[in-house]
Amino acid sequence: MPYKLIYSIGKNRRSLRSWLTEYYNVDLNTLDIEALHASMFSCYILLLALTIIIGYLKFFSLSNPYKYLVALVTFIFIAEIIGKIYAFNAGTNFPIYNIILLLQFCLYPLIFKNIIINQKVKYMIIGAGITLGLFFLFNCKNFITFPSKGIMALSIYIIFSSLVVLYQMLQNPSILSPVHHPDFWFATANIIFFSTTFLFFGVLNHILRIGQSLPEWGYYIIWIANMVFYSLYLVTILANAGRGTSR
Repeated sequence: MPYKLIYSIGKNRRSLRSWLTEYYNVDLNTLDIEALHASMFSCYILLLALTIIIGYLKFFSLSNPYKYLVALVTFIFIAEIIGKIYAFNAGTNFPIYNIILLLQFCLYPLIFKNIIINQKVKYMIIGAGITLGLFFLFNCKNFITFPSKGIMALSIYIIFSSLVVLYQMLQNPSILSPVHHPDFWFATANIIFFSTTFLFFGVLNHILRIGQSLPEWGYYIIWIANMVFYSLYLVTILANAGRGTSR
């Protein structure tokens, strides 16, 4: 490390910023943001990994819908890692997001199928999920654009299905408090996340098409929503494991 840089560090941050900008054309603001984004992604990946590890440790104590949930989180974890590598080489991870969306259209109907009791509603939920998934697949022009419309359709589907789950809980009261009921945490996680991110993901493709980007705070809100989302999924798994297999 050059003596002048050591001296600048010892003197004050402002002189370091000026030195880096003058001699190396480095913007510390950019470095700070990149470091922050890397830390945020690391926290997100660690949360997914923790959810997966606990999910598989408790796997044989889980009922069927939450075994599917563990599988879903596992696929998302793998896709996020592949997406990071793919983005580093190709400059975008949008194809990976399209694949994640297809997986969600496959697995969420299976989860809701095993949670919802009413047979007519159950088949309606399954049919809607399959229809939306096929509609997305056959109307997707390419896999290199962000799937805004597909995510909006998935969000509406999951929010509606989660409201059905909560309504079912009200119609069939359990001796368990809602805070100990996995269905409550699963539905709550879905409603919070998909209602929070609906607008951001819904307009993202249009924003990118006109050469713009989401404001920085938008990405922070999405990150916070993801952290809450998977934290509540972890609570869901622990709550279900505590009850044992029932479905």
